[in-house]
Amino acid sequence: MDITSSDLELAFLSASYSRVREQFGLIVSEHGLQVAVDSFLVDALDRIGRS
Repeated sequence: MDITSSDLELAFLSASYSRVREQFGLIVSEHGLQVAVDSFLVDALDRIGRS
């Protein structure tokens, strides 16, 4: 199995997503926007993963 740059990119994005979610989750959950932020980030990661 060859590790490509996109594999590394995806791993990096997954790690970044977790950290971003932890940081922003605290802020946005107070405003009831957690679901919106989650779906936005998941959608963005999904699109990047498919490109």
